[in-house]
Amino acid sequence: MNLDFTEMKVLKQFAFLILVVVLGSSCSDFFNKEIPIRLEDHRSLLVVNSILEEGQEELLFGITTTRSMTDTTSLIISPRDLDIVLTVNSDRYLPVNYDSSRNLYHSKYKVQSGDVFELNVKSGTYPEVVAETRVPKPARILDARIGARAFDSNGRPVREIFFTVEDIEGEQNFFFVDLILTREEWGNISDVSTFDSPLRFFRRAEFRESLAFNDTFFEDASVELMLWMSEEEFQDLIYSLPDFYLRLYTVNKPMYDYFTQLHVHLRNRNADLFAGEPINVPSNVKGGFGVFGSHIFLDYKLDYQEFLD
Repeated sequence: MNLDFTEMKVLKQFAFLILVVVLGSSCSDFFNKEIPIRLEDHRSLLVVNSILEEGQEELLFGITTTRSMTDTTSLIISPRDLDIVLTVNSDRYLPVNYDSSRNLYHSKYKVQSGDVFELNVKSGTYPEVVAETRVPKPARILDARIGARAFDSNGRPVREIFFTVEDIEGEQNFFFVDLILTREEWGNISDVSTFDSPLRFFRRAEFRESLAFNDTFFEDASVELMLWMSEEEFQDLIYSLPDFYLRLYTVNKPMYDYFTQLHVHLRNRNADLFAGEPINVPSNVKGGFGVFGSHIFLDYKLDYQEFLD
């Protein structure tokens, strides 16, 4: 039997419709299947967070617990049945007390560079956790100066700021840099300026914007680095504030890892997603979660008098 073109076309359309119905039925059966998933019972772990600063005289520890997805209780409740042992330099035990008004554990001690703190937390309800931090030695800014006016990639005028960092020999070092401005009625403040750099740029919880880098490319030596800020903001600052400092933080690796990953999380957030792209949050708390870090900073005053009219 010979079929003309029109009949062949009708047969092909009919065959296509049958194929769509068959595939649609198969897909419907597939997507309507119930697949049992067994969720493991959640085991709460302790979460310990503390950042120690050289010179501070009160140590603060935020201790909470993890929660399951179905747990509606507060995430910031601190457990009270904890046996906390805090030692400094392996030979001095520091008493730790709970402050209900701040929901924090605290201890009295003046932090010094080189101090090694060991924290051990036991509980009858949660697994034991252990954390340790060593307050780093301070790196130095050998020189800092304000450079010429330049232009960024968008053609906007910016002001160059150069600074030379001397590395600490014999160990890996991690740094944050901030601009610190002083005004008599305010004291030292840091959340006032925006700057950029070819180096790694990131955002921290304490400061609006800051620069993070490590000594991978200048280990056991010194290096001159550059950052820049908008020319308009630079001019506003030098006429309104009497002092202008570059602050160099030397931090330990857990603190560096945590805040740089926080920056990645903030940059990856998407308003169309529930929580943005997930990241691996670093933790140096064994047996639980959290960050036990420490840092020290030094300031270098920048001379800007030559730029005043």
